Amino acid sequence: MEDGPVFYGFKNIFITMFATFFFFKLLIKVFLALLTHFYIVKGNRKEAARIAEEIYGGISDCWADRSPLHEAAAQGRLLALKTLIAQGVNVNLVTINRVSSLHEACLGGHVACAKVLLENGAHVNAVTVHGATPLFNACCSGSAACVNVLLEFGAKAQLEVHLASPTHEAVKRGHRECMEILLANNVNIDQEVPQIGTPLYVACTYQRVECVKKLLELGASVDNGQWMDTPLHAAARQSSAEIIHLLTDYGANLKLRNAQGKSALDLAAPQSSVEQALLLREDIVSYWSPVHEAAIHGRLFYLRNLINQVNAVTTDWHTPLFNACISGSLDCVHLLLQHGASPHSESDLASPIHEAAKRGHVECVEMLIAHGANINHNISLLGTPLYLACEKQQIACAKKLLESGASVNQGRDLDTPLHAVARLSNGELACLLMDFGANTQARNADGKRPVELVPPDSPLINLFLQREGPASLMELCRLRIRQCFGIQQHHKISELTLPETLKQFLLHINCVEGMDLQTRAKRN
Repeated sequence: MEDGPVFYGFKNIFITMFATFFFFKLLIKVFLALLTHFYIVKGNRKEAARIAEEIYGGISDCWADRSPLHEAAAQGRLLALKTLIAQGVNVNLVTINRVSSLHEACLGGHVACAKVLLENGAHVNAVTVHGATPLFNACCSGSAACVNVLLEFGAKAQLEVHLASPTHEAVKRGHRECMEILLANNVNIDQEVPQIGTPLYVACTYQRVECVKKLLELGASVDNGQWMDTPLHAAARQSSAEIIHLLTDYGANLKLRNAQGKSALDLAAPQSSVEQALLLREDIVSYWSPVHEAAIHGRLFYLRNLINQVNAVTTDWHTPLFNACISGSLDCVHLLLQHGASPHSESDLASPIHEAAKRGHVECVEMLIAHGANINHNISLLGTPLYLACEKQQIACAKKLLESGASVNQGRDLDTPLHAVARLSNGELACLLMDFGANTQARNADGKRPVELVPPDSPLINLFLQREGPASLMELCRLRIRQCFGIQQHHKISELTLPETLKQFLLHINCVEGMDLQTRAKRN
């Protein structure tokens, strides 16, 4: 009986009615949801809230239009906020978009209002329909105080991937302090959010230079961006040469290609500063090892880790020591020499002491000499370090080389340092060279003396005329005594039992006094 056709007929009717009722109810829900969206678009949020209340079961303390509590929090009216809370207004009342009063307070950067709401039970990790938390809003406004308060009350510094990321928002808007606070709370510095990328990628996209610097300093991966797009791609797209330099300083890979198969160089505007920077770096990193990069940029920490390549040579004969002399980083020069770097050049194409002298890095010159660098090393295309220093008018380097015993008359082929100085009409260098015994009568390959190379109207001609003839006995004695001490031994002159004025004269200290001595000697 139970299995008869009547039973099955009633059963089918019942199932059909149930399915129809369920479908009808679902259709009403969809219609009301669309109607709610319509009212939101039209600006009638009150009607939208009423409909939403019907959809979600009429929970009166959950859905509401923008309440007075929201207004007070958004405007930072602390007294009004406290009054409303004292009257029993629910601090977790949310709008149609699930925006709470705490969201509003943080978006406005009103830390006092945010703290009162939290103390009265506001949900610290409440999420809007757009996935924003109060912490996200605090990062949006750049309120470091709000960020700190929220974290104290248990806000999650790092949320699920599908929610709006506070760290990315802080970086996007250039709020470095907020970013640093979040990173100090165990946030993944390389968190990659879909369609957004890593914090470093966002910083490069929005050209937040200070954020880029800090992220790199804190160890952010220089090549992690948005899927196959690297931070370098983003910087090239935005034509930011400064960020390009920062990224490449930290070892960004110029060869990586994005989903379209393009490198950062492919994205750079033609003949732009970005293209030039990338081309220069591409040439450098194609042949240089990491130790060369660390030395040229004065990266002492990285240099320590790469010190086992202390005498590595590039195809251009550049050693790390040569690169350190380019940058003038005394710490790097010292560290390299301590760990066995050779102060002697592997090739005439790249001599450390010549490079330091040319660029005026006098402390580097001094340290190289102290470690045995050949002070008179003569390179066919450059000459001696002294000649190069004079040619580039690096007075301090020229003086240090002369004081250390450099030959005053050795230059480039037959061209002496005095010839180079005469061409430049540099009176200070000319006096310095003559004081150290430069031969004013020496002739170069063209058969010319230094005086013949001085520009016609230069006052330097008078100096040469005054120095015509043989040197004074005092000058000859000084030169001979200094030669007796040899290279790098002149400091021992101060140990001689001689009058202080005479020792200063021998050491070329207080040249005025020395000149007075010479003048008095001539008069006598």
